[in-house]
Amino acid sequence: MKRLILLLVITLSGSVLPGCHIAPADRAFTPMQQYYQGTLPGENREAIETSLFLAENGTFVMRQHFTTGTRLGRMQSSVGQWACTADKLTLVENATGKKRFFRPSGNSLEMLDDHGVMIPSDGCRFLLLPPRDRVMT
Repeated sequence: MKRLILLLVITLSGSVLPGCHIAPADRAFTPMQQYYQGTLPGENREAIETSLFLAENGTFVMRQHFTTGTRLGRMQSSVGQWACTADKLTLVENATGKKRFFRPSGNSLEMLDDHGVMIPSDGCRFLLLPPRDRVMT
């Protein structure tokens, strides 16, 4: 029964994707990037170098490399399904069902909290950028 419900949810989610990239009539259509990179914060304020690939078939691959904290040097990869609405990109990991949320911001993706809400910060935004837009320091 759980598999039937999960299959139904996945099927219905897939039916939303055709409208994913429909732009309002007053602005030109700009396709979503497929590859992003950046440094995101971890649960314990770790710095995590993150690479995200969005495939056209609705799947994603995310690779994370912990560069600080107790998990220093650890690499983690996850795969799953992605879907977007007018203002939000939702990633759902296949293995855990964990959801991650991002908001398109120009050519980049801004990380949102676990509920899909903007993270309150003092002028700091957590962004994943297309590689050509990323400044290496």
